Amino acid sequence: FSILFITHDISLMVELSHRMAVMYAGKLVEVAPSKDMLENPLHPYTHALMGAFPPLTGPRVELTGIPDAPPNMAHPPTGCRFHPRCPFTRDDCVQGDFPLRSLGVARATACIHDDVCAEDARQNPVIVDA
Repeated sequence: FSILFITHDISLMVELSHRMAVMYAGKLVEVAPSKDMLENPLHPYTHALMGAFPPLTGPRVELTGIPDAPPNMAHPPTGCRFHPRCPFTRDDCVQGDFPLRSLGVARATACIHDDVCAEDARQNPVIVDA
């Protein structure tokens, strides 16, 4: 069966689900098996969410948060809706539509620079209890 469970707490979702989807400003930005998303986020917003919540166990860590404010949905940004807050924004992120792209059987992302995000996530992992 399926449940729509809305939260910003990725660690909670990993405990409750086998597969999850992340939305930002009304658009799906990533879909993946929960453990895969936890270990290798492919969208900058997914990675940023992981850094916005403290782990429940282990050492204290400095939270990175997500810079700036969410967009005004009455006038959403053009292009990728996360580009004003994204550390990997390039010129091609500002215009166009960015639907989910399939990356194999079980993964999809809307980020056109998912390789850069994945590499940053490998180099700067976020500790999330799971």
